[in-house]
Amino acid sequence: METKKIAIITWHAYNNYGGVLQAYALRQTVKKLGVDKVDTVNYKSNPPKGFKKIKFKDLATKILVHNSKVKDSVQQNSKKFDDFRKKNFTYTKSCENATDLFLLNDQYDKFICGSDQIWAPTVFNENYFLSFVSDDSKKISYAPSMGLPAIDNKYIREEIKKLVSKFDSISIREEQGKNLIKDFTDKEIEVVLDPTLLLNKEEWNEEFNLKEENTDYIVFYCLGGKKKHYKIAKKIAKMLNKKLIIIPGNVLDYKKEEVQNASPEEFLKLIYNASLVITDSFHGTIFSINFNVPFITLKRFKDNKLSQNSRIYNILKKVKLENRLYNDNIKYFIENINIDFKECNKIIEEERKKSISFLKNAIRKDNKSLENKTITNICSGCGMCAAVCPTNCITIKLNENGFYSYTIDKEKCIGCNKCKKVCGQLNAQINEIKDMKLYSAYSLNEDVLKSSSSGGLAYEISYFGIQNNIPIIGCTYNLEKNRAEHTVVTKMEDLLKLSGSKYLQSYTVDAFKKLTKLEQAIVIGTPCQISSIDRHLKNIGRRDNFILVDLICNGVPSYNLWEKYISKFNKIEDVKFRDKRFGWRKKILLINSKYRTKEKKNLFYNFFNTKMVFNKSCYECKYRIKTNADIRIGDYWGPKFIKEKKGISMVIVNTQNGQKLINKLIHNNIIKADEQPIEDYFKSQQTINDSMPLLYNQTLAELKDEKTSLKEISKKYCKDELRQNEIKRTIYGIYNTIRGR
Repeated sequence: METKKIAIITWHAYNNYGGVLQAYALRQTVKKLGVDKVDTVNYKSNPPKGFKKIKFKDLATKILVHNSKVKDSVQQNSKKFDDFRKKNFTYTKSCENATDLFLLNDQYDKFICGSDQIWAPTVFNENYFLSFVSDDSKKISYAPSMGLPAIDNKYIREEIKKLVSKFDSISIREEQGKNLIKDFTDKEIEVVLDPTLLLNKEEWNEEFNLKEENTDYIVFYCLGGKKKHYKIAKKIAKMLNKKLIIIPGNVLDYKKEEVQNASPEEFLKLIYNASLVITDSFHGTIFSINFNVPFITLKRFKDNKLSQNSRIYNILKKVKLENRLYNDNIKYFIENINIDFKECNKIIEEERKKSISFLKNAIRKDNKSLENKTITNICSGCGMCAAVCPTNCITIKLNENGFYSYTIDKEKCIGCNKCKKVCGQLNAQINEIKDMKLYSAYSLNEDVLKSSSSGGLAYEISYFGIQNNIPIIGCTYNLEKNRAEHTVVTKMEDLLKLSGSKYLQSYTVDAFKKLTKLEQAIVIGTPCQISSIDRHLKNIGRRDNFILVDLICNGVPSYNLWEKYISKFNKIEDVKFRDKRFGWRKKILLINSKYRTKEKKNLFYNFFNTKMVFNKSCYECKYRIKTNADIRIGDYWGPKFIKEKKGISMVIVNTQNGQKLINKLIHNNIIKADEQPIEDYFKSQQTINDSMPLLYNQTLAELKDEKTSLKEISKKYCKDELRQNEIKRTIYGIYNTIRGR
């Protein structure tokens, strides 16, 4: 068989025994099929917003983690997992977002997604459906689990349908999952074993030397943290006169005297040599089956539409051991501890052969290697690709969800790849903010401060440029088209058009086409826009002639939201997104100089603050703690300047040219600036991407619906999220107070 390079994307980074060991087993199995290079994709996602609501009871667990004894145990456990991963995995480069994943396309011949519940609709993340892989013939799914008996959200169901239909080879872990997706594709779907069952008992023993003499103990491994399950285990141990060993399944276990902090290898040994395993875990159950260890499986979830019990029911039914499911029948298990595994072993062996055969055939399939016209998988709509395209085959326009993105006329495209060479989403060379200088700063001109969102730095930088005959490219609001757009300013009287924040994605193509002809300029934009300009200027050897300023950015909302919001006005004559009448820290939207709405009562800001309808690229942003600008500016949030009424800007300086400009503004008494610790940026600004909301597609779909009012949509989607934000702030306030911050 031809040697191939294969990358596997799965849940590998969480300190969960089943997750780490299934990732290990799949990697080992693929290697045994003759593949030299098998890397795990170094990617870890957060669960989508809306999956788990914040509750006050979470506070107790958070505080418990910082109990000195528990904290030490958790850290020891974490180190054991890290050591196991370092020893037993090889990784791709670190992938923090979808564009990092996209850059793997040229490095691997095949991509495998699986196993675990990576396809569960409650934690939907399209990256685990290999959406970043540009050649569909490279896609293999191995044993992903849907986790639930149904996909209730029709919008997620549609997304899953589109993604699954693009796979070349599809397998899934449970029959129930197959039934859920069989209508999504006409391709054959195979039900295969969890990867941990691809290695038999002897192979696991050979890998980790599991056999030990001591077997006179019972293992308790439960993820649910239910007190009644612990009591059942203690009762059974007492009745059988056996020692009880707890493998920690959650933080609460570390307070129990029977807990044994185990590495993944030690987890395997404890189960391999146990006289009985009591568990509510899927992998606790199947390792017991694979090692032929007597076990009792407890129900972790109630049997409802959100229950994840089905995967355990499926495996027990498959191997004809349904009688090992606990149902308040201690007496039965005391009398029937031992299990005859003969029939079970035979079934597993047959399924193992079929599963390995599926993998082998999927890997051997030839790739189609079709010509691909994709620039990037996550477009930020920066427009630089259209500005440099020599055949004008690229157009930037609003898509159906209300975001600017590129389209390519494939007939006009000559394959020059100039678009890819300027795309900021593909930029791998980005500077870390952690080593840069940070200032608090504000304009010394009172009129500038009044008209600016915070400290007036963007205006003063632009004013300085015009004074020195340097064109300014910045963002204005086009009242005729009701959109934000970049424009080139060369006259002092036009500078005020650029004042103030615009909480919208800007159209840039016309201005950026002019930029390519300029010898020098100051450009102000979002980090993704500036990164693309940085790449272009470096390509043409003019980077040092330009000052690039990027803005601290949380994200850009859909134009469908904005258009729905302003539809109540006959005509927009002026817009001020941050009216400072009541202070610079408040978002007060002023329209036509008289319609003023405070932040909490403003429907536009309801959506903005919940981050429900940002561009996809905003949830995969590469620039939270990185920049290619000379200077980064934004509001100086946090408690340090809470009493300051007029506005303070945060200024981060990245280059010598940026520092020279700031020094000139200080020296000429244009701004007041004081150096501050760079840690303030990480304390007060958004440094981690928000997860895409679970109801993202559903919310965007309703914003497109002309019949549905914005008030109805806000009540439906924003109300609970805003309440959750308040609860979260309260919880973390109490939490930080208790910790002594």
